[in-house]
Amino acid sequence: QVALMLGLAIASYRWIETPLRKGNWFGKRWKTLVVGGGVLVTLSGGLVALGKPLKGSFYLGEETKEKTPPEFKASCYGTNISLQDAIKNCSSKGKSSNKQTIWLVGDSHADRLIPEITAYAKRKHIDYFVYSAQRTSFPSVPHVHSRISLSKENIVRSANYMKEIEQHILHTAKANDIVVIAIRHPYHFGDSEYDFPSIGFSFPKSIPNLHSDEYSKSKYREKYQKLLLGFADAASRNSVNIIIIGPQPEFKDTQGCTTKQWFNTHSRRRCFVDRNDYYNKQETIEILNMLDRIPLVSKNFFSIDASKVLCVKSDCNFIDPINNRMIYTDENHLSQYGASLIVDEIERFLEKKNLIISNTSQKQGWSHGPLPNICDRCIETSGTWHTASRDD
Repeated sequence: QVALMLGLAIASYRWIETPLRKGNWFGKRWKTLVVGGGVLVTLSGGLVALGKPLKGSFYLGEETKEKTPPEFKASCYGTNISLQDAIKNCSSKGKSSNKQTIWLVGDSHADRLIPEITAYAKRKHIDYFVYSAQRTSFPSVPHVHSRISLSKENIVRSANYMKEIEQHILHTAKANDIVVIAIRHPYHFGDSEYDFPSIGFSFPKSIPNLHSDEYSKSKYREKYQKLLLGFADAASRNSVNIIIIGPQPEFKDTQGCTTKQWFNTHSRRRCFVDRNDYYNKQETIEILNMLDRIPLVSKNFFSIDASKVLCVKSDCNFIDPINNRMIYTDENHLSQYGASLIVDEIERFLEKKNLIISNTSQKQGWSHGPLPNICDRCIETSGTWHTASRDD
């Protein structure tokens, strides 16, 4: 490929560029330039026009597109999305709706799941409410980092908005509703030293004056665990189920990580992280232990192992080696395809545990009170379901 590129460059310079610049093919130089430009435009237009009818036989390469559903005309992700904005633009719930609702909350990792979660809700004829805020956990712990360009005021405002969302869920969620939490665990509590080192974190001690003091990620994790336990306990009183997505693999170097196409078929670049190495790091183990402890006291809390669908055997891949589709779009954010893998796993879990009420059941008035035969305390770790009280 390199030899071909050099050969074409030399030939282009000698027989195209030089004659166009110095030649006098059509009597006057401007005529030569006009004709040459016309030829280039014609050839380019021909390639574009032939791309569609000759697709499959005339290969131009593939384009990866990530789209947000058109119904989300206003953003459901950011640091300035108020509760009222979210109710208006990011929810299908009507004022008198009595349908089961799936709530999606979290940071930018939740944002990537929005298209798939809303599509799932529509398939199941249930309501949805989606809300995500940049670098904001759920439940929120106001914090700042020296490398974050956002102002402290924006960070604190975002955390306060997330607290409003939390209270809105606790006040309006009905029995059998489902809250899905998706956050970037390594950023908040673990190992993301390659982009946001622990030493740069601090959190406001006094919101009005925005004074801050340094703190470690272990303190952050402890504070978050208390808030999460409190939210789970309050939600359980209304028989609301909570699902949190566990840590997903991250990639420190994604340069050259692209799908296989005609121009890189023989590339030796392998974009993956070792599953055992990643999930056996002390920081990751501490996050998993935190998620394992909560179901012991909150029977409505469940955790989903992201590695089950994002990794194949011992490899966690940036690109699906079987389907040649990108699972990630950068070091830690899922593509729409990667998001579909996670939401498919959520769907399998909900079906397995009978947590989705059928349309028939809702029409018959089965919309309040816990469903029967639901495992008291379930947690998924390393792809295996365990129960703390009784078998399924």
